[in-house]
Amino acid sequence: MYDSNSFIAERTVCCVCDIVFFFPHVLSSFSTYTLLSISYYLFDCVIPTREARHGKLYLWKGKPDVTKKDFYKTININNAKFASDKKPINSINLKNYSLSYLHHLFKTQEPLALRLATLNNLKFYLDLMSEIRKAIKNNKL
Repeated sequence: MYDSNSFIAERTVCCVCDIVFFFPHVLSSFSTYTLLSISYYLFDCVIPTREARHGKLYLWKGKPDVTKKDFYKTININNAKFASDKKPINSINLKNYSLSYLHHLFKTQEPLALRLATLNNLKFYLDLMSEIRKAIKNNKL
């Protein structure tokens, strides 16, 4: 038989486990931002890879600054306007690949398209988390 403290501890662990396993599957960038500001730091985020498979790329609007309202943008690389866009995918880890090349890879269904888009989105999310942590540490959030 449980004493009242054991029962409370067990129920608390169950509730925490429910939150840990449920919340990550309903997150977006905005809710990620909100949850981090209240010290929720554990994520199982599929957004970067899932969105990349469909050609959605996450990009910074200028210098990363999570204290601004519109600090990032998304693009759909499958849009025709990227067919001749020679700008790099991003200026960090994919600066040698142009948006037009990635557009071509998606149109021809090359597996490399998924990999490059995923690398871009993962880098964005890693930087996003780092920027949010810095802003919290500096009391800007």
